[in-house]
Amino acid sequence: MKSLFKVLGGLVALLVITVVLITVFIDPNDYKPEIEAQAKQSLNRQLVIEGDLSWGFYPTLGISTGKVKILNPKGFNRDNLIAVNSVSVGINLLPLLTGNVELGKLALDGFKLNVITNHNGASNIDGIGQAESAQSNTEQTNEPASSNPIASLSLAGLVISDAQIEMQDLVNKTSSTIKLTELSLGEFTLGAPADLKIMVSLASDGINGDLVLDSQVTVSEDLNNVSLGELTVNSTLTGASLPNGDLTLALSSRIDIAMQPVRIAIDELALNANDIQLTGNVNIALGSKTKVRYELNGNVWNLDQFIPKDTAQAPASEQPEVEPDLSFLNGLDVDGKLLIAGIKVNGLTLGKTLVRTIVQDGVAKLAPLSAQLYQGSIEVNAQVLDGNGQNSYAFDKQIKGVSIQPLLQDLADTELLAGTTNLSFKGAGRGLTVSKIKQKLAGAGSFEILDGALYGINIPQKIRSAKASLSGNTVADGDQQKKTDFTALTGTFSMDNGIVNNNALNMSAPFLRVEGKGLANIIASTLDYKLKTTLVGTSKGQGGSSSDDLTGLAIPLKIEGSFTDPKFSLDTSGALKAKLDQEKDKAKSKLKDKLKDKLGDLFK
Repeated sequence: MKSLFKVLGGLVALLVITVVLITVFIDPNDYKPEIEAQAKQSLNRQLVIEGDLSWGFYPTLGISTGKVKILNPKGFNRDNLIAVNSVSVGINLLPLLTGNVELGKLALDGFKLNVITNHNGASNIDGIGQAESAQSNTEQTNEPASSNPIASLSLAGLVISDAQIEMQDLVNKTSSTIKLTELSLGEFTLGAPADLKIMVSLASDGINGDLVLDSQVTVSEDLNNVSLGELTVNSTLTGASLPNGDLTLALSSRIDIAMQPVRIAIDELALNANDIQLTGNVNIALGSKTKVRYELNGNVWNLDQFIPKDTAQAPASEQPEVEPDLSFLNGLDVDGKLLIAGIKVNGLTLGKTLVRTIVQDGVAKLAPLSAQLYQGSIEVNAQVLDGNGQNSYAFDKQIKGVSIQPLLQDLADTELLAGTTNLSFKGAGRGLTVSKIKQKLAGAGSFEILDGALYGINIPQKIRSAKASLSGNTVADGDQQKKTDFTALTGTFSMDNGIVNNNALNMSAPFLRVEGKGLANIIASTLDYKLKTTLVGTSKGQGGSSSDDLTGLAIPLKIEGSFTDPKFSLDTSGALKAKLDQEKDKAKSKLKDKLKDKLGDLFK
């Protein structure tokens, strides 16, 4: 036993002497060029150590640096990929005797990371870890194996403070900056999972809050793959810039990242943002074009909570419309499907909704967007494309079996029409601001509304009242509802320069026919219809009696006013007066004939 203690004591004494000799006689700055050269060979990036290297003694032998930079290749708008104000790391000495390198905690202060995709679609992280040339690979392969290979490499932990990550995509013209309060990594060994925790504190204009990320990170031994298992993100944000002032976010997933080339697989995604849920899988590949494939599912989305309750806006003159820049579409290759159980927004309710999105060659397509809509369905096939600043679009919309009255009630708070609606409309236009869409949209379509009613006027009641007035009588309206029932309302229309030209409108009912044409001004939200109402039977089915026979009477009908408050007027005076004069003339003629007959009999 005494011999064992002597041996151990000798080893400790040897290590102490070694440490003293190293720290006294070896200046680590003499090795800076070799360290920089080795880093360039390993990372395929230029490493620059600006500050002095210095030894540390507590709690383990360690070394610290001043500012350290990893430079970007040429062709990027930032000089550095990574810049750190100071780096310190310790090393355990005893494991070195067995060929094991056990690093202590690695601390980085003032860490700055710039991830950039330039105008050509190249990323500044492309090629990291690749040898500079085939020759260097060959030289490394031909070198004799070291007589003292490293058995293993491990890191006791990682702490990054005062960190900032800037991400730029110059192809898609997007950028974002994230400031990290703390990033900590538990005991780390290549090829084995390590605990990862990131805390982000936001204190920007209009938004305050915290974000906490927990995961287990695994880096492959060849440094080409990174996986984040058991990933969770939780965040609570508040501020005036958020809709209605707050956002609660919870996310869980598993993410695998391959570095050569860069591919990101997001599996088992589960996202909850203020009870808006999204699950599924996403795959992203970075290259000359960003390739995205996804299949996602959502619950019933109540989007009203993301619309600010205070909808007061500055005058339009102070908020000019801006045409969106769609040039980023040229850098995308997207094919994805999103299935949502339902959507509620601005009072409108949609059932099961499918959105299939395809982006190729600068063209974004909905192929299709389909949804259950008020006992019916809607399907839209559409495309939008960048035209060097002149955005254009085209679509084909089909509505089938939709109950129009609850739709209008929820959409525009009006009860103008009721019935089952079918509609088809093909259109195209240039410009994606609200005013340009209203002005430049051109197209044509047709519609039919079956077994419905026109609200705001009871045409038979109006006619009976007008007839009674001309006869010197009155007809009480009683509890008659202001609506006109019909079996079918059909029409065709075209649209151009913000005007819908309903060039053929026909309404059929058991007792009347309505036909004519009219205009709907989308920009001013006004109506101007001139129609002809022809009675083809009694109005008994609309609250009249068999004695109110107005068969064959044609009366002009005008519809004017706004979409939400239309005004109806029947020009009954002329039509009914002519009808009554005709009936009087017939009565006089019959009376004359009877008098002639009676006088003839008398003379006989």
